[in-house]
Amino acid sequence: MKSVPILFGVFLTLMPPAAPAADIERGKTIYSQICFNCHGPHLDGGQGPALKDQYWQHGSSPEAI
Repeated sequence: MKSVPILFGVFLTLMPPAAPAADIERGKTIYSQICFNCHGPHLDGGQGPALKDQYWQHGSSPEAI
């Protein structure tokens, strides 16, 4: 049973940290000013491509993730 807490601890250390709220708000502001017109309000695309597929959500390579 000692392995369960150890595995849980390892799992927690492998989780990426959550982005600070200020970074999220800054990203929303930048998107609304620069990207919104082409990629749409919900990343569905329009003039520009949609940004919801796996390429954009997860990166194009392990390094990008």
